[in-house]
Amino acid sequence: MHRRNKYIGPRSCYAVHEGVYVPRADRGLNEATFFSVVALILRDAERGWSYDDYCQRVPFSREYALQRVVWGGALAFTFTDRDSAKALMELGREALESRKLPEWTPVLLAGENAERVASELTRLGIVSREQVMVVNEGGELWLSLP
Repeated sequence: MHRRNKYIGPRSCYAVHEGVYVPRADRGLNEATFFSVVALILRDAERGWSYDDYCQRVPFSREYALQRVVWGGALAFTFTDRDSAKALMELGREALESRKLPEWTPVLLAGENAERVASELTRLGIVSREQVMVVNEGGELWLSLP
């Protein structure tokens, strides 16, 4: 078995096992991609498990969630300027502490179960309904939750 991205793309662990994924950004990691992944990390922390690099189910704690957010913030350094990457990392940490995303952040989800997972994220209080957009394979808006 080979390593996979956990959250991003139609071949990610989330896509394979749960039918939902974060669509890829045109170039690297943008704000919407980062916060969409953070939303799924918060979901993993709430349920107490996630996937490893080989898509095997593993226990998941808030400490592990912080590691993933920091890794995402570090990855942002390769695609954006230093100040923007630092700001993303700090906002990700704040989201972990509050267990929800800031209201202005967009969350993009795709896949056959995207609408169900979007509803779960709102039920858990991780995001508001206005933040979540379900998109098609090309990243075009398919559904915005009412």
